[in-house]
Amino acid sequence: AARERRAPWVSGFCELPRGAADFTARATEMAALRKMAAEDQSGSVVLISGPPGTGKTTLAIRAAEVLGGAFRDGCFFVDLRGLSDQPLGPAEAASRLLRALGVAESRVPAGQQDRAERLRGLLRQRQTLIILDNAASEGQVRELLPGRSPGLVVITSRRSLAGLENLRRLALEPMRPDDA
Repeated sequence: AARERRAPWVSGFCELPRGAADFTARATEMAALRKMAAEDQSGSVVLISGPPGTGKTTLAIRAAEVLGGAFRDGCFFVDLRGLSDQPLGPAEAASRLLRALGVAESRVPAGQQDRAERLRGLLRQRQTLIILDNAASEGQVRELLPGRSPGLVVITSRRSLAGLENLRRLALEPMRPDDA
């Protein structure tokens, strides 16, 4: 059977932002993320939630730095701008991820549903780590989540996104003064 040729990911799209060189504490949470990434190779989704300033994004980026080598098809970051007046919609987020995964802009489907289906199809074959940062709602991320895949998706949000199912949850509390 012919296999679909894998296009390499494209530099410049959905690149990880700079991590914190002085990352500290959160050893328990990092260990939990490591375990989740190693245990489940069928499309793990992890939600990191917590109040403002607890380091959700910093932890997600650090996890990508530490675990990234296990994801041979790349690590990607999408800021969903959940606190903005105009959060990034799922169609635009899917388009950015498709382009980062090597789909030419001219071949990105026009409709939101078609983009989501194409993205899930690619993720089913790719070992990727995707950070969907600063999600405002379940609807913003639901269509971006893969079914079965060898990858990991990490969502960060101030909200618990209780309407999402089949994911692991990691709730952050403010750091103790000794750790901060």
